[in-house]
Amino acid sequence: MFTKSFYFIFTILSILVITTNCNAQKSQTTPTPVEKPTSQNPPTKKLKFALIISFISHASGIDGEKYDAVIKYIDTHPKKPKYKQYFWGREGERDICMNLKEFNKSERKTFIEEIKKIAAGSDRVHVNTNVEKEFVLERLK
Repeated sequence: MFTKSFYFIFTILSILVITTNCNAQKSQTTPTPVEKPTSQNPPTKKLKFALIISFISHASGIDGEKYDAVIKYIDTHPKKPKYKQYFWGREGERDICMNLKEFNKSERKTFIEEIKKIAAGSDRVHVNTNVEKEFVLERLK
């Protein structure tokens, strides 16, 4: 009733189904994640800054105009406040970190208010005061 070619095709299909089923069962097992040794993680340190200006991205890079304006204001300020930049993203994201030790209390308040005015209107610039944050030291320049 059935020909030899039918049995041959049936046998081949059966082998394929069994092999596929075995491979599917193997792929369902969850591999054990390999953890990197902690010695390769860069050293971090918790630091506190009086002012952190964060430039973030929404998949389109930071607000370059606001960044340039903030840097220009800081660099041309008569008190020449010191700052460090912390680079943390793939699209230019960074923090400008400042201790503001060059200012007295009222000058500090005025400086921060001016920075907030410069940053106003952008959802990609955040100004925060008295921030304690964990930093990867090699990224803080």
